[in-house]
Amino acid sequence: MDQVVPIPAYIASLAPRDAEDARRLAARIPPGANAIEVRMDLADRPIPPAALTGLDSRPLVLTWRSMSEGGNFSGSAEEYARLVEEAYATGAMVDVEHARGLLADPRRFPDRSRVFVSLHSPFSLPADWSQVLTAMRQAGARAVKLVAGVADVAAGLRIAELQRGVADGNVSIFPMGPASAPGRVLSALFGGALVYGPIERETAPGQIPIGDLLSIYEVNRPRTPEALFGVVSGNTAKSLSPYLHNALYRARGLPYLYLPLQISDFAREMPPEMAFEPPFRGFAVTQPWKLEAAKVGTPSEDVRLIGASNTLVRQRKGWSAQNTDVDGAFDPLADHGTGEGRSAVIVGAGGAARAVVVAARRLGYEVLVTARRDAEADRLAEKVRALGGG
Repeated sequence: MDQVVPIPAYIASLAPRDAEDARRLAARIPPGANAIEVRMDLADRPIPPAALTGLDSRPLVLTWRSMSEGGNFSGSAEEYARLVEEAYATGAMVDVEHARGLLADPRRFPDRSRVFVSLHSPFSLPADWSQVLTAMRQAGARAVKLVAGVADVAAGLRIAELQRGVADGNVSIFPMGPASAPGRVLSALFGGALVYGPIERETAPGQIPIGDLLSIYEVNRPRTPEALFGVVSGNTAKSLSPYLHNALYRARGLPYLYLPLQISDFAREMPPEMAFEPPFRGFAVTQPWKLEAAKVGTPSEDVRLIGASNTLVRQRKGWSAQNTDVDGAFDPLADHGTGEGRSAVIVGAGGAARAVVVAARRLGYEVLVTARRDAEADRLAEKVRALGGG
């Protein structure tokens, strides 16, 4: 049976080992996904397209992504054409790389409602991207997909901004790369025709699982938030902050969005300087950037004292660096009474450890600092002595 993907499409992208594994993964797809992609080039063993017939009641897209566009397919141009046409002949939808030139021949893939045309530029957006997009539209495909590799969060946001400027509802422009998650979410909310999220294994760098896209970020409810917030970290993969904050915004009817911001170089990328509309109003900061965040804007008393910040807040006259870790450590310690005559051993010497030192000293504890690197423990111990601790 011929299959046509609805637009907008919320696509569960699968990287199965084989046909049997594809069925296992398909059983895990959440109800909100309205299409399935199988990345044929990522399979451990070749999968005959006919073996995927009836994989699921949702439309099926079969994709071979070439190495030049970030995939694993390394065969010849002739082999690529044969594989994609074989998949098309089963009635499935196919993703055809624009650079292959196959769609210039009207005799190939005559029913273009079962075709996506795509271009993946792994390192940056093509300089002539608007002309490329125009040429891709002329193929008459069901949807047009332009994907650009980005080196940092700010670059991903610029790609999302391009999606907002597209009037054609069949076009999708989004970033890829480890720092691309915010841009991917915003491109979807700004009306991208195709939204991809994996089941289990990523099929492209920076992807967010399809279940999270639908439940945490509600990408199937296109909108423009009034303000953005986010968690800044060297690795946001395990952070629960987006889940907690976005759930809170929904419960309170707040038009905000909370995003994971994976930063590899705080001084170079500087989250508070990222210009975007809607604006970022605040950041939670975690490993390894709490010390760098203390240098942003106006520090609170605790930040000046310990030299670490876990919260950046936009105010009328600029940014304020704050630290909630001190209260977070002080309150549970205070439940056990005063620290007078008692000792506390602080394991670590980073931003959180500094906050615990301050909290413990305020309660009167004698503090001992231990860390993997002696020099860092010594520096924190100096701060303890400056606070009047032993």
